[in-house]
Amino acid sequence: MCTYITDQWLRHWFLGGAADVDYKNDRQVLHSNPQDYINDIRRVWNNVADGCKPNAKMVIRFGGISSRPDDPLDLIKKSFHGTRWRLSTIKNAGTALEGKRQADAFLRSRSKSVAEYDLWVSLA
Repeated sequence: MCTYITDQWLRHWFLGGAADVDYKNDRQVLHSNPQDYINDIRRVWNNVADGCKPNAKMVIRFGGISSRPDDPLDLIKKSFHGTRWRLSTIKNAGTALEGKRQADAFLRSRSKSVAEYDLWVSLA
């Protein structure tokens, strides 16, 4: 991901940015559909692997958003297919409700958060 400007456009606007959201940044991770997202995350893992020493280890916290019906655990597992990373451990990390969800500060009723997972992977 290059920047968070598309997700944080209002804050960016307050700082002098454009009033319209520019979704055309080709350097962003695509999330228009599950397969595009998986493919782009896979490219991220491959880029990270290129900068790592042999046998590197990485721990990732990954979750989803309630407005997308896709299973976040399925998406992240598929993103490692075709990479040099090997998944060794998955632990349920609870939900974002256990933290302070920024989005809920602006809603009349709390949104439903999706489970998050911690994943341990090793470079093969």
